[in-house]
Amino acid sequence: MAQASPSYGQYRTDKVKKALDTDGPTFINLLSPCRLGWGFPAEETLEIGKLAVEACVWPLYEVVNGEYRLTVKPAQKKSITDYLSKQARFRHLMRPENAELVESLQAGVDRKWSLLLKRCGLAISSLMRCCAWHQGRAIAMSLRKATQRAIPDAPQISRSYMHRPKALKAKR
Repeated sequence: MAQASPSYGQYRTDKVKKALDTDGPTFINLLSPCRLGWGFPAEETLEIGKLAVEACVWPLYEVVNGEYRLTVKPAQKKSITDYLSKQARFRHLMRPENAELVESLQAGVDRKWSLLLKRCGLAISSLMRCCAWHQGRAIAMSLRKATQRAIPDAPQISRSYMHRPKALKAKR
């Protein structure tokens, strides 16, 4: 299973090749911006596809043997408003009285994006906890070694600070 966009042609081609080389059924979900139905100029077709990916409305990922892999992670995640405002079909959502609805849509996209990141093993909070744990452990270990070198008779610093948090043990 893969999700692709014409705005990222090389990834689309790679996914099609991978699907053709795979034994058994495969599925590629391809975004196909429709200039007439969606209401935007033809020359903006690739930009609309790119905005869908950058706003995380249409994330590019694949699932192979039950393992999720993110194909493109936007460098700077854009607002759903950037994506919606370019299309005539969503013109009504840009009115001030619909701001709450757009916020609700953004919250839904953010929730699904976070879930996808978790499935791909890229959950931001766990990455930060893991990095902080490793950094703290490295600092504590160097302090321990420095103390042993400076004061050979010094009492040993407890190793209890080196335990791995339960949430991170499962990730190994």
